[in-house]
Amino acid sequence: MNETRTNTPSVLALYPSARGMAHIFFVAPGTPTNWSLRKIRGDDKNIQALATASELFERYAPQVLVLEETKEKKCKRSPRICALHNAIAKAAKAQGITVVRYTKGAVREYLGVHTKYGTAHAVAERIPALAPRIPPPRKIWMCEDHRQHLFDAAALALMHYATEGYEQLATA
Repeated sequence: MNETRTNTPSVLALYPSARGMAHIFFVAPGTPTNWSLRKIRGDDKNIQALATASELFERYAPQVLVLEETKEKKCKRSPRICALHNAIAKAAKAQGITVVRYTKGAVREYLGVHTKYGTAHAVAERIPALAPRIPPPRKIWMCEDHRQHLFDAAALALMHYATEGYEQLATA
C-alpha cells in the first residue's frame, strides 16, 4: 500500500477570491500538509495573487494544480477573478505543473451538497483537521465568511483525487 501512496501526485488547490486566496496542499489523498488564507489588498490584486501563487509553486513543487473552471456559462466569478485563474494556470504550466479544473457544479455533485455551507461540512467529514474552521451558517444579510474559501479549495482537491481514482487511499 505504501508504494501506491508514493505514486499519488502532490496536489495544490487554489481558490482566489475578491478578498484574497485560499490554498491547501496535499501530498496524499485526505491528508493535507498545509493550508492558509491570504488577504490581498490594494489596486494590483491580480499581480499580488499571481506572486503568491508563484511563491506557493516554489515552496511546495506540486505535480498538480487544481482550480475552479471559470469558462463555463454558469460561472458567476468576476472577470478579474477569471483572468486571475487563467494567469495562474499559465504560470503553473510554464513551470511544468499539470493544471486541472473542475466546475462548481461537478464538485457539489461529487460531495452531494447544494450550498457552500454543505460543502464545508462535507469537506470537514473527509478532513477532520479542518472541522474547527467551519464558518457559521450565513444569514442573507451577511457577507461570505473568508474561511469558506479554504473549504472550496479543499473540495477541488478532493474532487481531483476522486476523479483520478485515489479517493480509496484516503480512507485506507
